[in-house]
Amino acid sequence: MIDGLIAGKLYGAPQQRTAKTGKPFAVAKVRCAAGDGESLFVNVIAFDGDTCTALLAMPPEVANPMRLENWIVDYCRKCQSQTVSTREIQRTGPGGLRDKETIKQAVAELVDLGRVRVIHQGRKRLIEVNPAILAEVS
Repeated sequence: MIDGLIAGKLYGAPQQRTAKTGKPFAVAKVRCAAGDGESLFVNVIAFDGDTCTALLAMPPEVANPMRLENWIVDYCRKCQSQTVSTREIQRTGPGGLRDKETIKQAVAELVDLGRVRVIHQGRKRLIEVNPAILAEVS
């Protein structure tokens, strides 16, 4: 195990786990910039009670948009696209973020932050990622 100081963006919502001894701990993933312009994921494990509490205290209003943005960015990179339909999010998006209202709230927050914009094509709703977001993750 390596102890270190890292800087990056939290990827997904932190989760609480229980050790075999019954003691709780928290896990999370952080996306960090590597020196060569690439990014790498770092697994974070917190054992300290105060640290776990702070990590797990993230409300859904913050966690859901973050999880959705991470999923959309991964999807767009994989499909080499800047857009994804809300239907595709409902079908294959992150667990817990597949009902219309939850998606609508998370997308609204991402729009307010300038991370995505909504494009209407008839009845179809597309979510377009800010090109700067895709560039920073590449």
